[in-house]
Amino acid sequence: MKILIVGAGPVGCYTAQLLKNMGYHPVLIEEHLTLGQPIHCSGIVSSDLLTLVESYLSDDAVISRINGFSINTPWEEEFSIKKDGVAVLLDRERFDSCLGRGLEINLGERVSTIIEKKD
Repeated sequence: MKILIVGAGPVGCYTAQLLKNMGYHPVLIEEHLTLGQPIHCSGIVSSDLLTLVESYLSDDAVISRINGFSINTPWEEEFSIKKDGVAVLLDRERFDSCLGRGLEINLGERVSTIIEKKD
């Protein structure tokens, strides 16, 4: 059975990989011409998220592991969290490309309407 997924970002590609592993045929539609471009977020994610997707990634998708961080705001004093391996810094283009490997992705296409048909 074919399943249409609109958007080939990390969530769309990961969902498609799970569906593919279950025997379905996911087809992704992505408006951009290149997977992973433009980069929309920093690529800092929790180690828990990395655990979910690690089997799809190449070693060069992870730039570094983060063992703590500080948060600065204009209304509170700075506070820090120190925890080994709390997060990772990803190469977002590589990350997205790895998640999309082996999937049917139609690049440069945009969905404007979905019409349900009985057949």
